[in-house]
Parts: sequence; structure tokens; C-alpha cells
Amino acid sequence: MKTINSSSHQYLSIIIFLFQYVISSISASNSAVQLFHGYVGGGNYSYYKLTLDGVLLLTLKSIEGDADLYISQNNLYPTFDVDEHALQSTTCGLDKVRIPRDLMRPVGIGVYGHPASDISKYELQVHWIDDDNQDRFVNINDYDDIQKADHNKPEAPLPAIGKDDDESILWTILVGILKVVLEILAS
Repeated sequence: MKTINSSSHQYLSIIIFLFQYVISSISASNSAVQLFHGYVGGGNYSYYKLTLDGVLLLTLKSIEGDADLYISQNNLYPTFDVDEHALQSTTCGLDKVRIPRDLMRPVGIGVYGHPASDISKYELQVHWIDDDNQDRFVNINDYDDIQKADHNKPEAPLPAIGKDDDESILWTILVGILKVVLEILAS
């Protein structure tokens, strides 16, 4: 039976620290802060109130039908009327809206069911974006113009990051760390 000397112990401590850091970084960057599943009738709204601070990304995935996203800092019940929302995403697929840090909270979120379908089934995710500098100097009116201009650009589909992908990354890292630990202990 081998004993661990002090240099091996130091290496092991460093490896454990790095492992904890990597795991916390992966889980923080790939996970949704909040996840909602819902239904909305055609021509109707479902409403949410967002109080989280910081830069956030809202993604609305229409599972059935077509749901659209409307955001307001002045109205907790935004609609598709131009004066009733500040940000919007009205695609026929994945709707995304980036909420800048300087948008006053609480933020009203309206999920609108397009009348082409009797019922739209959707998944709404709220992601926290760890970005301290990017939106600090963005004026909300400029951002609204950018959002509307970007709305006309075709979007490439985002790869789905699911629970299986997270587990695969974690297992790869864990196996690599265990190999290093076993190599240290064997020497």
C-alpha cells in the first residue's frame, strides 16, 4: 500500500480545486435560471413577471402552434400593440429576446398565441448571461432598434444543450481527472 507524499497531496488538492471550478462554470453557463411550460389560446396571452437583475436571455420555443414574445418595462401585461411593448420576437420558430441590465425591473413578459392555431404549446426559458461589460452602455431605444433590425435576419438554429450533453461533458472531465489522480498515486 502506497502513502501519499506532500507533493502528491498538493497536486491532488489542485486537481480537486480545478475540478470544482470547471463543474461550477459548466453548470452556471448551460443551465436555465427558470423554465416554464405552458399553453396559450389563439389570440390570447399568458403573462409572466420577471424580477431578476442582470443581462438575461429569454428563449421561447413553440412546441405546437406559434407563440410570440412581447416584453415591457412599463407594463406588466404587454401586447403586440406598438405602445405596449419595448422588445419583441415574433418568429415562426425559436423566439429570443436579450434583456439588458438597464431595463427597469419588474419586466412584463407576454406570450401571445398566434390566431392561426387554436392552442400553442410552448417552453419559456430564462438564462442569466454572465456579461459585465457588453450591455452597460446600451440605450434601451437603441437596443429596441437593433432588436427590430435583427428580427429580419434569418437565424441559424441553435444546437440543443440538454441534460445528456451536460452529463457527457462532466463525465469526460471526471474521467480525465481520475486518470491524473491514478497516475499520481501510481508514481
